[in-house]
Amino acid sequence: MFYSASTGGFYDNPANYPNFPIDAVEITDELYAEVVSNKPIDKTIIPGADGLPELADPPPATTEQVEAARLQAYANPLTGSDRHFAEAARCNTAGDTAGAEAATAAGQVRYEEIRAELPWPEEAPTRKSKAKK
Repeated sequence: MFYSASTGGFYDNPANYPNFPIDAVEITDELYAEVVSNKPIDKTIIPGADGLPELADPPPATTEQVEAARLQAYANPLTGSDRHFAEAARCNTAGDTAGAEAATAAGQVRYEEIRAELPWPEEAPTRKSKAKK
């Protein structure tokens, strides 16, 4: 088995690849098993200083990735906050003030839970600080 630091890929036989990476190095079956077959779910494979694959913590999520995950979580029809706000709008339309208030409160609670589950990266400014600029 071979590993290429430039592509981050593993290759079995160089003859199978017309564009076999020139930086590919042969690795042992043991190393392959360690970084691929037995890779913990919370780790990522990166090239080490020696060009061999090694396990590392994944990089933190970017602000854009967190924003996308939050938007998906808010919109989830079963667990998101948007469903509560839609229910509040329906209740308001029907004249059910108490129902609208209860649904809005539930939506606000779920919205804050999602924000806590998917925090902004530490180095990123929050939306509030962006708005102040």
